[in-house]
Amino acid sequence: MNFRLNSMPFTPLLVLIGGILVLHQSASNGMATTLFNETFEGYTSFPTENPTGYNPPDMVNPGIAEISEGASEFWYGVRFQGSGSIDADLAIQQYGGGANETHTGRVSHDSGMVLRIDTTGYENISLSFNWRTFQAESPDKFTVGYHLGDNLGFTTSGPNRFLNLTSGAGAWGAGWTQILSGSAGSTWKTKTSTLPSDAGPIYVAFWMNNGHGDYGKFDNILITATPISIPEPTVLALALVGGVALAARRRL
Repeated sequence: MNFRLNSMPFTPLLVLIGGILVLHQSASNGMATTLFNETFEGYTSFPTENPTGYNPPDMVNPGIAEISEGASEFWYGVRFQGSGSIDADLAIQQYGGGANETHTGRVSHDSGMVLRIDTTGYENISLSFNWRTFQAESPDKFTVGYHLGDNLGFTTSGPNRFLNLTSGAGAWGAGWTQILSGSAGSTWKTKTSTLPSDAGPIYVAFWMNNGHGDYGKFDNILITATPISIPEPTVLALALVGGVALAARRRL
């Protein structure tokens, strides 16, 4: 027999409360969510040799990573120093070289590619990626960092998809937190870093500091996080509701 409490059958009420508590427990157990995942493996066309003269040749798809051409995620373009066309200094390379024979992103000449994620409601945010340089001299550094907030002025279309941030609040030395600055040569390395939790929009930039004619390559960009669990007072309130329902059943 099902008793009723405020017109709701007693047994379904307990099932509902139990289900909410189970969902809370699942969130508390830290089930990871993928916020960003890019490998560039969707690309199929690499029409241009750049630079020339290498065997095997360095074949690339010039320009920023585009979903319409094979990217999995949306990318922005940026220049932190110098001048010139940002898009001309970006490419997707057919073979990363060294130990990486897959497609990779490539940046040069103080330009880079930028991703955006929204960290609202997430914690334990982890960024990982593979990287190397090519033809880089000691002053030329493949550089990675992040910026908090949507105040840079990026837009998803039009000229502001590409921004010159050579000065002002969005300049590298002013508005960004550096994660990596290195010249690894031909050896691929893996970098893992933690990003701020529940911080709203975060932009992550991959760029080549200096490096005119030198290149930074990056691949397997993955950002994961766990949803922030229900605050404990809410869980206690649900437990209290369950206790009231149980007491009501005994009186009935």
